[in-house]
Amino acid sequence: ENVPFKLGGWGGHMGPEADFKAVAEKVESDTGLRALYKIVVPGLLESTREALLKSYQRVWHKLVAEYYEAALDNSESTARLVLAHHWEQATDRMRPTQDAVLQAAGYMHSAAKTAEGVSMMSDAISLMQRSCRILQHLPHEGKEGQELCENVKLQILADMAPLTLTVYGPGSTESMAAYHGLHRLVPQDKPVDDLGVRVLAGICENLYGRQLYEAGAKLAERMVYSGRVTDKDLHQEVGWACMVPALFHTGDFLSMFDYMDKILAVFRAAGT
Repeated sequence: ENVPFKLGGWGGHMGPEADFKAVAEKVESDTGLRALYKIVVPGLLESTREALLKSYQRVWHKLVAEYYEAALDNSESTARLVLAHHWEQATDRMRPTQDAVLQAAGYMHSAAKTAEGVSMMSDAISLMQRSCRILQHLPHEGKEGQELCENVKLQILADMAPLTLTVYGPGSTESMAAYHGLHRLVPQDKPVDDLGVRVLAGICENLYGRQLYEAGAKLAERMVYSGRVTDKDLHQEVGWACMVPALFHTGDFLSMFDYMDKILAVFRAAGT
């Protein structure tokens, strides 16, 4: 009697969303909305999940996700994982809604950042990859929809790419692919911003991993040039640091020591 609906006894004629809405309204008026979730008990959930049609499952996950968003502490990592799961399952691959896709990808990305914070790098990469796959279902209606999808995906890739250097190593196929997806952040005809410098430094490390030192040195020179043009010391300093391995492997030790002296002066000025 505590279950607010009986499977097969009320569905089919109005469509899944209308049926769930009708049941939810009835439960809310009769016993309170909390009773709707009494179906989530050990043993009953699996049998219910198997019995529901796919369309009903998606609506069910959406209801549970919305309930948990209000009921759980979203600052907890477990809450973000639960919400990511339910929003992902609530996404209709055939008729996806922007809200469900962005919610699922956002919570998955947030859970990945939590995993990264406790040094679970491989798990963080896996979650970010799932987040990018979810974004593939984002409706691309018009130019704005395409730009939104690309911008969100770039944010995720920018967080994931440095992790691939740690997990798979410089020059690995996985890391090269991750940084290739960030080429839009490095415009060819103008100085790069701080994020662009981070991307260039990662690409540089991948090139060195494949012993392409001259190509890496060109990217380092570009970072130094960007620092001069934009008057950002950080860009120059990162460029100097990236230049050192190339000069070492090409045998230009005098220039290498010159750049190392510059880096040492920056550390001394910072008091470190």
